[in-house]
Amino acid sequence: MTRDAGGRASGRASPSPLEPDRPSAPLVLAAAAPLTVVVTLGLLGSVLWTFALYHLAICLVLPAVDSLVRRGIAPADHLRLLGATGPRARGGIVVGLALAPVFAAASLGALALARAWLPPSERIAAVLQSWGATPARLPVLTALFAAGNGPAEELFWRGWVQGRLRQRWGPAAAVGLAAAFYCAYHAYTLTRLLGAAAPGLVVIGGVLLVAAAGAVWGWLREVTGSVWPAVIGHTAATAAYVAGYWVWLAPGAAAGR
Repeated sequence: MTRDAGGRASGRASPSPLEPDRPSAPLVLAAAAPLTVVVTLGLLGSVLWTFALYHLAICLVLPAVDSLVRRGIAPADHLRLLGATGPRARGGIVVGLALAPVFAAASLGALALARAWLPPSERIAAVLQSWGATPARLPVLTALFAAGNGPAEELFWRGWVQGRLRQRWGPAAAVGLAAAFYCAYHAYTLTRLLGAAAPGLVVIGGVLLVAAAGAVWGWLREVTGSVWPAVIGHTAATAAYVAGYWVWLAPGAAAGR
């Protein structure tokens, strides 16, 4: 039961975060997310705008606005919808910490295997610089990316998008759709970073690996009832390949090719 502005009981039940709702909002944002990455990097040439419009606005702010303003649910229920709180949250954190080394090793291993087909470090650095990641900014930007990319993306893709789509179409479709939308912008970023120097199969393989990772994190979200395995696993994977960049691929890296 809710109360009106005068404090009187209205007899209207508060919306439940688990009630099925129109899938239009998550589908619109899921489609807008990769487009935002392409526009901010490809047209605006600014990773700072990517952080602001994609990681902050789309991944965190707009889902909260949809829950709290449009649907009228409480902040605690929004967090429960994301899988960030609830009776299974602590267990999810334990699972995430246990699997973090596995995701980090897989990420670093994939980068190590692909090194033979990657372009020269100067080519990768030039693309990063075209996105506003100048040599002076790069250490800070990569640190922010390593720490913030996983939590922002997983709270959005596996938390909100998957959670909302599950209400309407069930877990299998929700996991698949969230993973497909999530991997979409990686086709652009990998193509730009690797360019003509890398075989097309390397780019395709990279996109498929991203899709597979999204599906695994989505599956973990379903079986654990918590978003934390995905958040922690994604953060570990991101930190691993950022470290791999600095060790193997950055211009002047000690282990450079």
